[in-house]
Amino acid sequence: TVDVKPGVVTWLNYARLVPTKKNITTAYSVPTAQQIVASPDRRYMALWRFDSGVPVFGLIDFRNSQRPSAVDYTPVVEQMSGLDLNNPAQSHQMTSTTWSKDSRFMTVKHVYQFDNEAPKSEWLWIDRESPESMVNLTNLLGMDLSDVRPLNNRKVMVLAGQDMREASISDGSISRPLVSGASSFGVYDDDRLTYIAKDGDYTVAGLWLRGKEPTVIARSLTSDNQAINIATGRYFNKDTIAVSIDRQVTYYRGDIPTNKESLASLLKTGKSFTFNHAVDGLQFSDNGRFLVAEDSKSLMSFDIERVEVSQNIVKYSPSPVSWLDGYHITQVDGSGLRIMQEFDGLNTAELMPSSAGYDSLLTNDGKYLYSWLSSDGVLELRRMSMTI
Repeated sequence: TVDVKPGVVTWLNYARLVPTKKNITTAYSVPTAQQIVASPDRRYMALWRFDSGVPVFGLIDFRNSQRPSAVDYTPVVEQMSGLDLNNPAQSHQMTSTTWSKDSRFMTVKHVYQFDNEAPKSEWLWIDRESPESMVNLTNLLGMDLSDVRPLNNRKVMVLAGQDMREASISDGSISRPLVSGASSFGVYDDDRLTYIAKDGDYTVAGLWLRGKEPTVIARSLTSDNQAINIATGRYFNKDTIAVSIDRQVTYYRGDIPTNKESLASLLKTGKSFTFNHAVDGLQFSDNGRFLVAEDSKSLMSFDIERVEVSQNIVKYSPSPVSWLDGYHITQVDGSGLRIMQEFDGLNTAELMPSSAGYDSLLTNDGKYLYSWLSSDGVLELRRMSMTI
């Protein structure tokens, strides 16, 4: 919902209509699954199901929007721990699935446990085009990893201890520490990353650019115990950097800085607003126009084009909110219905019965919405026609 202002050009090409009569059918089903995560390009879903307790990787292809296809791959002992029939793990759990920006590669964390032992974990790398080439990164690199993100090539960024490094899938080589003292990081593209790190008495939010030293954008005294977050996006040929410290959110528009002069120029563009709660996370919409600040119970969206803030949008799950497309968020409400809301939280539309905790997917042609529903001990992928 937008207000038309004098002298301002307002684009209204984002309207998405929902049929009054819902045509919902089942397209695919599994007994149970974990880590159902849609790709950034909305063409695939990755998932893990279990066959007699053994993890099986699944990939659903939505390029035929009406008739998605699915393939499975069962890892072998060399690719995943705990599969030895002579000494099998008693439990497996898959978490933290992340796609590369180009929707080609994935990383996932595998947690497994043997009888009377503490849980262990390892990270796997998967090529969507050849799941059988799955690589156990923990074994390949020979180090404990706390986070891994795939790049748009056969490389990954890893967090080992408090060091952020780049590693090669092809030969197992690993770089020197690119950022030290890091606690988390995010991938903007293959050559630019965001990070949170400790620097003396401060917690800092910064940027890493290939071939450059890390650049600090904002800092907060660690002793103040204030949450700090950073996110990046791009809209109308400009980069946007957003940083939150406690309840305050500041955003900068321009080019990612490459030296002190360009950093000073970017910081002059900073504009701030305040969320009603301490911010747990920041994210941008798919098209880069909307910045979302959220905690476990509510979110605030900021329209970069119109410079308008929408506060107190209710969340039904503590997980980060999902985007249906570049203008609409989607979540499962308290009654078990997947709903669609415009970027400001208004014009709520009820879509279809769904179970929380699983990604949904609107096909690229906009004709079908796919969402998961647990029913009578079976997890079903439901398809709803979005054609009016």
